[in-house]
Amino acid sequence: MPRKQEGITTAIRYRIKAYKVALGLTGGNERLAEEYANSLAEARAQGIGVYRVAYKEAKPVLMRLGVPSALHGLYKAFINELINKVQRRRIATADEIIDKWTKLGLDPAVLREVSESVVQIFVEETPSTAERVA
Repeated sequence: MPRKQEGITTAIRYRIKAYKVALGLTGGNERLAEEYANSLAEARAQGIGVYRVAYKEAKPVLMRLGVPSALHGLYKAFINELINKVQRRRIATADEIIDKWTKLGLDPAVLREVSESVVQIFVEETPSTAERVA
């Protein structure tokens, strides 16, 4: 399966596609369709950015610890699950996710260090309670 990558035109193509879908949903109302497409594109960009920034923070840690590049994909999957289940959905703790990936054969010391580097992203990206309410 080919790897999907973000390119220069990805965001605008996504917005165009969302606009066309929204035209159908809104019965041809162009103003609402444009507002819908812009909101959807912005939400998508924010979601992708967190994962990308987290992996960029973790990659130097993996390289410094001598993790073979063949295993970077597994650590990236760990990071994705960590963000999704711990930060976004809040249905697990970081220790539970680390235990799971340790059982799958990854080094627990590396997992801890990677999770600590990613936690910095959580702190910066997660709005406080007061910001969420406002």
